[in-house]
Amino acid sequence: MEKLTNFQRFSQRKIKVSPQSDGRAILSTFSAHILNPGAERQGIHVEYPYISMKQPYPAYPVMEIQGIWLVQDFTEDNGSPLFAPYSQKLCSSPDPLHFSEVAKKVTGKAGSVVISHGLCWHDSSVNYSQQQRVAIVGQYVPKFIRPKDERLHKVQPEVLDGASPKLKQLLGYDFKSAVSKDMGQLIGRQVRSVG
Repeated sequence: MEKLTNFQRFSQRKIKVSPQSDGRAILSTFSAHILNPGAERQGIHVEYPYISMKQPYPAYPVMEIQGIWLVQDFTEDNGSPLFAPYSQKLCSSPDPLHFSEVAKKVTGKAGSVVISHGLCWHDSSVNYSQQQRVAIVGQYVPKFIRPKDERLHKVQPEVLDGASPKLKQLLGYDFKSAVSKDMGQLIGRQVRSVG
Protein backbone atom coordinates (compact mmCIF):
# COMPACT_ATOMS: atom_id res chain seq x y z
CA MET A 1 0.00 0.00 0.00
CA GLU A 2 1.30 3.43 -0.95
CA LYS A 3 2.20 5.71 1.96
CA LEU A 4 0.03 8.85 2.16
CA THR A 5 1.70 12.22 2.56
CA ASN A 6 0.58 14.42 5.46
CA PHE A 7 -1.16 16.69 2.94
CA GLN A 8 -3.14 13.75 1.51
CA ARG A 9 -4.02 12.42 4.96
CA PHE A 10 -5.18 15.71 6.50
CA SER A 11 -6.78 17.35 3.47
CA GLN A 12 -9.10 14.41 2.74
CA ARG A 13 -10.83 14.34 6.13
CA LYS A 14 -14.60 14.31 5.69
CA ILE A 15 -15.97 17.77 6.36
CA LYS A 16 -19.40 18.66 5.01
CA VAL A 17 -19.57 22.34 4.12
CA SER A 18 -23.30 22.75 4.54
CA PRO A 19 -26.37 20.61 5.17
CA GLN A 20 -27.49 20.92 1.54
CA SER A 21 -24.05 20.17 0.09
CA ASP A 22 -23.26 16.88 -1.56
CA GLY A 23 -19.98 16.66 0.38
CA ARG A 24 -18.12 17.98 -2.65
CA ALA A 25 -16.36 20.88 -0.98
CA ILE A 26 -13.03 22.01 -2.32
CA LEU A 27 -9.97 23.21 -0.46
CA SER A 28 -9.68 26.97 -0.28
CA THR A 29 -6.42 26.99 1.70
CA PHE A 30 -4.27 24.41 3.44
CA SER A 31 -1.32 25.47 5.54
CA ALA A 32 0.72 25.12 8.69
CA HIS A 33 0.14 27.78 11.34
CA ILE A 34 3.11 28.27 13.62
CA LEU A 35 3.01 30.67 16.55
CA ASN A 36 6.48 31.41 17.85
CA PRO A 37 7.14 32.17 21.52
CA GLY A 38 5.91 35.70 22.25
CA ALA A 39 3.65 35.82 19.16
CA GLU A 40 0.91 38.42 19.55
CA ARG A 41 -2.75 37.99 18.70
CA GLN A 42 -3.60 37.73 15.00
CA GLY A 43 -6.66 40.00 15.17
CA ILE A 44 -10.35 39.13 15.44
CA HIS A 45 -11.75 38.07 12.09
CA VAL A 46 -14.11 35.95 10.02
CA GLU A 47 -12.85 33.85 7.13
CA TYR A 48 -12.84 34.17 3.37
CA PRO A 49 -15.14 34.43 1.42
CA TYR A 50 -17.19 36.34 4.01
CA ILE A 51 -14.52 39.02 4.45
CA SER A 52 -14.82 39.83 0.74
CA MET A 53 -18.61 40.30 0.92
CA LYS A 54 -20.83 43.19 1.95
CA GLN A 55 -22.67 42.92 5.24
CA PRO A 56 -24.88 41.49 6.44
CA TYR A 57 -23.20 38.23 5.50
CA PRO A 58 -25.48 35.45 4.26
CA ALA A 59 -26.47 32.95 6.96
CA TYR A 60 -27.16 30.26 4.39
CA PRO A 61 -25.64 28.43 2.63
CA VAL A 62 -22.50 27.97 4.71
CA MET A 63 -19.66 29.38 2.60
CA GLU A 64 -16.65 28.13 4.59
CA ILE A 65 -15.72 25.54 7.18
CA GLN A 66 -12.31 25.46 8.82
CA GLY A 67 -10.55 22.43 10.26
CA ILE A 68 -7.69 23.09 12.70
CA TRP A 69 -5.61 19.97 13.39
CA LEU A 70 -3.62 20.26 16.61
CA VAL A 71 -0.08 19.09 15.90
CA GLN A 72 0.81 19.97 19.49
CA ASP A 73 -1.31 20.41 22.60
CA PHE A 74 -3.19 23.73 22.66
CA THR A 75 -2.79 25.05 26.21
CA GLU A 76 -3.87 28.11 28.16
CA ASP A 77 -0.54 29.81 27.52
CA ASN A 78 0.71 28.79 24.04
CA GLY A 79 -1.50 30.85 21.74
CA SER A 80 -4.63 28.70 21.62
CA PRO A 81 -7.39 30.17 19.46
CA LEU A 82 -10.20 32.25 20.91
CA PHE A 83 -13.74 31.76 19.56
CA ALA A 84 -16.92 33.73 20.24
CA PRO A 85 -19.55 30.97 20.54
CA TYR A 86 -22.55 31.33 18.17
CA SER A 87 -21.20 34.58 16.69
CA GLN A 88 -21.71 33.09 13.20
CA LYS A 89 -25.44 33.65 13.77
CA LEU A 90 -24.86 37.41 13.86
CA CYS A 91 -23.76 37.43 10.19
CA SER A 92 -21.52 40.43 10.78
CA SER A 93 -17.93 41.54 11.16
CA PRO A 94 -16.51 41.06 14.65
CA ASP A 95 -17.38 43.52 17.37
CA PRO A 96 -14.22 43.78 19.53
CA LEU A 97 -16.09 44.69 22.73
CA HIS A 98 -18.60 41.85 22.39
CA PHE A 99 -15.75 39.48 21.47
CA SER A 100 -13.80 40.41 24.62
CA GLU A 101 -16.89 39.64 26.73
CA VAL A 102 -17.78 36.23 25.24
CA ALA A 103 -14.68 34.70 23.62
CA LYS A 104 -13.55 31.31 24.92
CA LYS A 105 -10.08 29.83 24.58
CA VAL A 106 -10.07 26.45 22.80
CA THR A 107 -7.53 24.05 24.27
CA GLY A 108 -6.96 20.41 23.42
CA LYS A 109 -4.57 17.53 22.96
CA ALA A 110 -2.37 16.96 19.93
CA GLY A 111 -4.27 14.93 17.33
CA SER A 112 -7.58 16.68 18.05
CA VAL A 113 -9.35 18.78 15.46
CA VAL A 114 -11.36 21.98 15.88
CA ILE A 115 -14.10 22.49 13.29
CA SER A 116 -15.46 26.01 12.94
CA HIS A 117 -17.90 27.95 10.79
CA GLY A 118 -16.20 30.63 8.69
CA LEU A 119 -18.46 33.31 10.18
CA CYS A 120 -17.55 32.48 13.78
CA TRP A 121 -15.45 35.35 15.16
CA HIS A 122 -12.03 34.13 16.22
CA ASP A 123 -8.47 35.14 16.99
CA SER A 124 -5.29 33.56 18.28
CA SER A 125 -4.20 34.33 21.82
CA VAL A 126 -0.68 35.40 22.82
CA ASN A 127 1.91 32.61 22.95
CA TYR A 128 3.39 33.10 26.44
CA SER A 129 5.20 29.76 26.31
CA GLN A 130 8.82 29.14 25.34
CA GLN A 131 7.75 26.74 22.54
CA GLN A 132 6.26 27.11 19.09
CA ARG A 133 2.58 26.18 18.82
CA VAL A 134 1.89 24.31 15.57
CA ALA A 135 -1.38 23.49 13.80
CA ILE A 136 -2.47 22.44 10.30
CA VAL A 137 -5.38 24.49 8.97
CA GLY A 138 -7.61 23.43 6.09
CA GLN A 139 -10.33 25.74 4.87
CA TYR A 140 -13.10 24.22 2.78
CA VAL A 141 -15.59 26.03 0.56
CA PRO A 142 -18.47 24.89 -1.66
CA LYS A 143 -17.41 24.12 -5.21
CA PHE A 144 -19.04 27.31 -6.49
CA ILE A 145 -16.70 29.57 -4.45
CA ARG A 146 -13.31 30.50 -5.91
CA PRO A 147 -10.58 29.17 -3.58
CA LYS A 148 -8.60 31.76 -1.65
CA ASP A 149 -5.28 30.13 -2.55
CA GLU A 150 -5.29 29.42 -6.29
CA ARG A 151 -1.75 27.97 -6.09
CA LEU A 152 -3.16 25.03 -4.16
CA HIS A 153 -4.99 23.96 -7.30
CA LYS A 154 -1.93 24.01 -9.60
CA VAL A 155 -0.64 20.54 -8.89
CA GLN A 156 2.29 18.83 -10.60
CA PRO A 157 1.08 16.13 -13.03
CA GLU A 158 2.89 13.29 -11.21
CA VAL A 159 1.14 14.22 -7.94
CA LEU A 160 -2.23 14.40 -9.64
CA ASP A 161 -1.63 11.03 -11.37
CA GLY A 162 -1.26 9.37 -7.96
CA ALA A 163 -4.06 11.31 -6.27
CA SER A 164 -7.17 9.61 -4.98
CA PRO A 165 -10.55 10.61 -6.45
CA LYS A 166 -11.31 12.46 -3.17
CA LEU A 167 -8.09 14.49 -3.36
CA LYS A 168 -8.76 15.35 -7.03
CA GLN A 169 -12.24 16.53 -6.03
CA LEU A 170 -10.84 18.63 -3.13
CA LEU A 171 -8.38 20.24 -5.51
CA GLY A 172 -11.17 21.06 -7.96
CA TYR A 173 -10.03 18.73 -10.72
CA ASP A 174 -13.49 17.21 -11.07
CA PHE A 175 -15.09 20.66 -11.18
CA LYS A 176 -15.65 20.61 -14.94
CA SER A 177 -17.56 17.35 -14.77
CA ALA A 178 -19.42 18.57 -11.67
CA VAL A 179 -20.44 21.79 -13.45
CA SER A 180 -21.60 19.77 -16.47
CA LYS A 181 -23.64 17.51 -14.18
CA ASP A 182 -25.13 20.50 -12.31
CA MET A 183 -25.97 22.27 -15.58
CA GLY A 184 -27.54 19.09 -16.93
CA GLN A 185 -29.72 18.83 -13.84
CA LEU A 186 -30.65 22.51 -14.06
CA ILE A 187 -31.48 22.29 -17.78
CA GLY A 188 -33.49 19.11 -17.12
CA ARG A 189 -35.52 20.90 -14.43
CA GLN A 190 -36.13 23.87 -16.73
CA VAL A 191 -37.24 21.60 -19.58
CA ARG A 192 -39.60 19.71 -17.26
CA SER A 193 -41.06 22.95 -15.89
CA VAL A 194 -41.63 24.37 -19.39
CA GLY A 195 -42.98 21.14 -20.90
